[in-house]
Amino acid sequence: MKTTTLHRKKRIVWAALVFVLLNCFPFYAQNAAGIAIDDTLVLTEPNKKADSLTAQVWPVISMYDFNFKLETTNTIHEIEMTVLDEYGEKVMGETYTPGQVHDTIYRFGGNLDSGQYVIKFVQNDKVHYQTLVRR
Repeated sequence: MKTTTLHRKKRIVWAALVFVLLNCFPFYAQNAAGIAIDDTLVLTEPNKKADSLTAQVWPVISMYDFNFKLETTNTIHEIEMTVLDEYGEKVMGETYTPGQVHDTIYRFGGNLDSGQYVIKFVQNDKVHYQTLVRR
């Protein structure tokens, strides 16, 4: 019960602070249409999502092949996959078209020697790393 009361008090203090700031500095306040209170046009895109790149790589330790699946919201830039050995040297690399990677499982690593590797996915300014071990 005490934590709920504490959370309510924090919310009330936060709401009061926001109210004071918006009333003291109205030129920073914006309505939902993206127009500031002083009628200055503010260029915002509230519905635009940021580009994202996620990669699922499995298994992390394997004697055979590794699998990966990519998901991206960026449909313009290609995805570069690079496999680096434990010394940071490139041992494998491929490029994928973003429109073709949705719900596709890729397999790689059958020809890798035993050791530790880092797989790196890059798309535009998004980077995803995963460490893998080949037995």
